Amino acid sequence: MQDQKLSQLDKMLNEEEGTYLVFSRTKHGADRIGRKLEKLGHEVETIHGDRSQSQRTAALKSFATGRCRVLVATDVAARGIDISNIAHVVNYDLPNGSDDFVHRIGRTGRAGAKGIASTFITPLEKGDARKLERELKIKFAWNEADKNLAKEERNKPVDLTKPSNDLLQMETRSWKNADGSVNESAPYSPAPQRSRSGSGGGFGRSNSGGRPGGRPQGGNAGRPAGRRTGGGTRGR
Repeated sequence: MQDQKLSQLDKMLNEEEGTYLVFSRTKHGADRIGRKLEKLGHEVETIHGDRSQSQRTAALKSFATGRCRVLVATDVAARGIDISNIAHVVNYDLPNGSDDFVHRIGRTGRAGAKGIASTFITPLEKGDARKLERELKIKFAWNEADKNLAKEERNKPVDLTKPSNDLLQMETRSWKNADGSVNESAPYSPAPQRSRSGSGGGFGRSNSGGRPGGRPQGGNAGRPAGRRTGGGTRGR
């Protein structure tokens, strides 16, 4: 199931040794995966198109030297990565095409070394995965994810009857500078609302996604897989 991918990745990190290069389809997804893995206790760096060159260089250096075990990346940011001895490549999201798939899994098992590539596939993506098999003339080793894995909480309902800033502060973003220091964005602070005469009170508005000033977050109702729901692939 879609919302079990994080738990599947956490399980792999706890059970299997080695470094992990994790691919996300979007920049926002890469940031979210990185933050949540850090909360689970893993050392993580993230690179994507919105990071400066100095930030990318620092992240790659940290990963290459072993200071962090996990590097989360988008396809564009990962182009040209030349780091040896990457033990695991994880396609957290399916790539857009076979060329991207080949590029991703080619980051592991280099120069005769052994490596493992795992792809998380939801039931709705099974057809796309079969298409990759046909185009690349390969066969995935399908493994079904543990149905008892915890589900990732993506859009927690907010109780509007209680005085709280949760609706306006559902997410605070942070990123690392090249020198290792952390910048954290200040949470949104709403302006005081004025009541209208004759109405007896005032009201404020919040974005439908629960995150002011940003894009609304839709629920991922898709069903995620662990190493594959409906099957997981591990290639060498």
